[in-house]
Amino acid sequence: KRLNPSEVVMEKPSQVHQGLPTLSWLEAIKDTFTKTQRRPTFPCSVDVQGIANHFKLISGVYRNDQAHGKVTFQMEDCAFNGKGNRWLKEVKFRIQKSHLAPRNNPRNPWMDLHELYPNAEVEMKRNIVKVTIDSPQENHEFAVFGFPDVNDRKRMQVGLFGEKPLQGEDWKICVILFDDTMMAFQHVCKMEEGRGRELLTTLAGLFVFNSGEDIKINVMDVELGWKIKDGNEKIIKSNDAWNSPENSTDFPCCHFEVSHVDQGKKTFTCGVTVSHKQDSAEVEVTAVFEEPKKDREEIHLPFAGDIPVDDFSDVFVFLQMFAMAMWFINSAVQPAGVLLDPN
Repeated sequence: KRLNPSEVVMEKPSQVHQGLPTLSWLEAIKDTFTKTQRRPTFPCSVDVQGIANHFKLISGVYRNDQAHGKVTFQMEDCAFNGKGNRWLKEVKFRIQKSHLAPRNNPRNPWMDLHELYPNAEVEMKRNIVKVTIDSPQENHEFAVFGFPDVNDRKRMQVGLFGEKPLQGEDWKICVILFDDTMMAFQHVCKMEEGRGRELLTTLAGLFVFNSGEDIKINVMDVELGWKIKDGNEKIIKSNDAWNSPENSTDFPCCHFEVSHVDQGKKTFTCGVTVSHKQDSAEVEVTAVFEEPKKDREEIHLPFAGDIPVDDFSDVFVFLQMFAMAMWFINSAVQPAGVLLDPN
């Protein structure tokens, strides 16, 4: 489900935007800023440092794999670029942590791309940012940052992960809210796979507003024979959703624990709704609880090589079994009263 931009309700600027440029100033500078990727010149009354501090990471972190020559690479961001958006975007770089001495500027700040690469070319088409640089340094990494207006939104995806459910045991459903980029999706899947969890159902898109309102996650329509421990509603802080992690993995999440009340039930179904302000995403979860695998004792017929030579009791048992087998063979293949000559 995608929200029509015309349905967005304009609201008063929040405290986090106080002291920043008005919408008229942002609208006036946006076109030039987007095309040139140069930080615009603001009037003296504008808190430029305040703007810089509110640029948010909206992409994964990309590294240079090519050693020499002109390099062109693309980065995907999660800003919603629908009609009426006022996003300001810029590309930044920094030294890779593995190449940074701990004593030298441990904060390792992100810097504007053109401070070191004045001739860099940046082309922005919706959520794809194309960057061309002449001979970038090998130890540099790059990312897209954005400054959202009060009514701007970011695109996110809702992913449900869990281990294979076993009958008679509680089961956890992990709801992860991550940036709507391929890099974020791949990293989240890899991380969850390492934890023994797999994707339970299809992804669902969600617009997260630039608001302090909490994101609500509700589990509904739980089938009879099951119950959700610790309540059917959880929340994720909006601020956590807006602060994208640099490694594209540690995104905000919450867990729901499913309790197996009726042991005769094997199939579990429920609906999960994630909502923020006017937008919501809905998915349905269906899982079959399998019986735990029991350790089965394998039947092993002994052979001469399997018996330790120093274990005389096992050797004696083996000889007894061999003698009985020979007796049955003799009884089966010879007429009554005739025995095979053991010699």
